[in-house]
Amino acid sequence: MTDQAEELVSIDKQSAWASELWRAYLTGDHSRLGLKVHAVNRVFRYLPSETRCRVCNAPFQGVGGAVV
Repeated sequence: MTDQAEELVSIDKQSAWASELWRAYLTGDHSRLGLKVHAVNRVFRYLPSETRCRVCNAPFQGVGGAVV
């Protein structure tokens, strides 16, 4: 495969993963998300910030916001 073809396959996989994430969040079926998403949410919880995303717990401001 050429570099361009590999990049397109990678983008397609990322798009499919993003679609699956949104479907799970919007339907409330979090069992399909897997451990990767839950692990990231736990890491975000420990980054300092007053304001956070209600869905993924990512910090918006402060030191935590600069890290993300």
